[in-house]
Amino acid sequence: MSDRLATNPRLEHDADDGGYWNRRSFSYSDVSPARRIVIGLAIALVVMFLAALGYIVNGWSWQDAIYMVVITVFGVGYGETQPIDTPLLRWLTITLIV
Repeated sequence: MSDRLATNPRLEHDADDGGYWNRRSFSYSDVSPARRIVIGLAIALVVMFLAALGYIVNGWSWQDAIYMVVITVFGVGYGETQPIDTPLLRWLTITLIV
């Protein structure tokens, strides 16, 4: 077995540094808490923007679209400003909730 390690540089290298499993990988502990908050808020804002854009594309005014997104995301539950009568709008709302 040692002859095989000596003749194969790849195996010899893996044997020297502890192999694949001992290499350092990305860890969420490397990211500061403030940066995690900023990343989370940025993702939430992008999702909310895309949802509002989806309602606007389906003919809603931008005020109704933003209102619908806000009451859906924050769970207020006042009801829809316009009927959600197409499967596309239903899936958009379900995706926003999830």
